[in-house]
Amino acid sequence: MDDRALRELFVVPFECSALLNAHAQCIARTGEWRECTATQEAKDACIEHGERRRFELERQCRRWKRLYQSCLLIGLGADCTKQLESFRSCVGDALQQLPAQTVDR
Repeated sequence: MDDRALRELFVVPFECSALLNAHAQCIARTGEWRECTATQEAKDACIEHGERRRFELERQCRRWKRLYQSCLLIGLGADCTKQLESFRSCVGDALQQLPAQTVDR
């Protein structure tokens, strides 16, 4: 799992950028948000799914995330590669254990 994939699991808009763009284009095209309820609902559902998934991943990988963040905060030229790899590994394992409705959109 690369940095971009990891970031998309934890940072809003998660993997929903295309839906956000589609909604923005709908509003720009129509000039009326009430005419874009389908794109709004799809965007909201995607973000809600991402929030539920992030919550579960953070719950399962809290320890590894904190060790990595602690390493970064201590700084002073510390090499945090080991802590990052442990966190990535935990996230990868946790993703495989999540129910299908939590992983798939």
